Order: sequence, then C-alpha cells, then structure tokens
Amino acid sequence: MGNIHRITGRKADGLESRPDVIQKSKTKSPDFSIRDEGSIVLFTPLSPSAHEFVEERIGSDNGFQPYWPIVVIERRYAQDILEGVIAEGMVVA
Repeated sequence: MGNIHRITGRKADGLESRPDVIQKSKTKSPDFSIRDEGSIVLFTPLSPSAHEFVEERIGSDNGFQPYWPIVVIERRYAQDILEGVIAEGMVVA
C-alpha cells in the first residue's frame, strides 16, 4: 500500500486490495435502466448514447410517451428493443 501513496500522492484507503471494488471501478456505467411493470416496460436512458438511441430509433411521437425520455414499451416489444440496445454495445442496469 505504500506504493500507492508514492505513485498517486494520496494515502491508500485499503480498497485497492479488494478485487470486487477494483472490478466495479473498471466496469462501464449503465446506459439504460429497465423497469418491468407487468404489461409495460420502462426504458430509462442514462447516458448521452442512450438518449441518442431513443431519439433516433423510437422517438417521442411513437405511441403514448407521457414520461419522455423514459420510453414506455408494451411488453411484447421490449425484448427486441433490449436486443438492439445490447447490439449497440450499451450496458443495461
């Protein structure tokens, strides 16, 4: 731990020895949050690329979208949209 202090100029906090903390800091932040409400599924864009995705591929005028940019989707279409999100390399929470 003394090496961390020498390299960064900061005192080590002990977290650098915990692989679970290190792994979390290396993972990409989620682009979408998905919430299953039964007959509908809510897709919430969390990143600029997710906002761009919903603007270009879904649009605020596509059906009933009262919570835009949160996208309200019928359950039967959710899987296809989710596959498109993943195909674009985005992360879902």
